[in-house]
Amino acid sequence: MATAEPPAPPSAILYVDTSALLKLLVREAESAAIERELLTWKELATSVIAEVELPRAVARAREERADAVIGVHVIAPAEATRDVPTADPSSSTARDNEATE
Repeated sequence: MATAEPPAPPSAILYVDTSALLKLLVREAESAAIERELLTWKELATSVIAEVELPRAVARAREERADAVIGVHVIAPAEATRDVPTADPSSSTARDNEATE
């Protein structure tokens, strides 16, 4: 009997929100299922807000139920980070804000 080939990974990009990512770092009932599902996708995406939300959620989980938190550090790889534009102090918007304070 021939063994069936595993299905090809989906060709779309899966959006993964912070709550799903958290389940990879804090063991919950759905953690194993989410991990299995994420491993079937070739490409994953998340919001830049996860950079703030995820470390805060892990810290909160450590306070509430430290035994469920996997001993890892959340660090964004260098290639995943990007320059975020900041306000130029000489811009008209910055000057307008100073004038109204």
